[in-house]
Amino acid sequence: MGETWGSVAEWIAAVAAIGALVAAVAAGVNAGKLFGIESGRDTVSRNSREQSQAEAVSVWIAACIGDRAPGSYGVVIKNASTNVVYDVEVAVLGAGGAELPTITLTVLPPGSYYLAESASSYGWEFASEVSNFDAEIRPVAKSKDRRVMVLRFRDAANLRWERLKNGPLQQLERVEAPIG
Repeated sequence: MGETWGSVAEWIAAVAAIGALVAAVAAGVNAGKLFGIESGRDTVSRNSREQSQAEAVSVWIAACIGDRAPGSYGVVIKNASTNVVYDVEVAVLGAGGAELPTITLTVLPPGSYYLAESASSYGWEFASEVSNFDAEIRPVAKSKDRRVMVLRFRDAANLRWERLKNGPLQQLERVEAPIG
């Protein structure tokens, strides 16, 4: 009889061990699912953080109304973030859809800046804060010819971004920070 109880005890121990193994596997599967969910949330959060500065940079065609000759066109470049952006390039089409010289700025501090078209070799006047103008800087929203084709820049995290003429923002590539 002692042997029978020993066998029953062994069976009970074996069933308990199998139950513990099943519970451990189930816990592992659930932990894996939770890890996947948390990893996804972390990725979304990181992408949102990375994109937040880039979403705050924009450009549009504008006209300076008032103290300049009629038809004084240019662009407003706005950096609504709290950090500087770098290596700004803006491709613009002017009157009649003519390609204008590319605007290149080494640095764009936070703020809104107006650059008027110019006959100079650079093609643009110096950037001036919109708030410094007595005249109205008005967006040109219905022109079929004048338009911004592309905006490219590097943010404070050394990520390159591009915004195309129809508005979508896309990350290009990470840039190694220059030394010196």
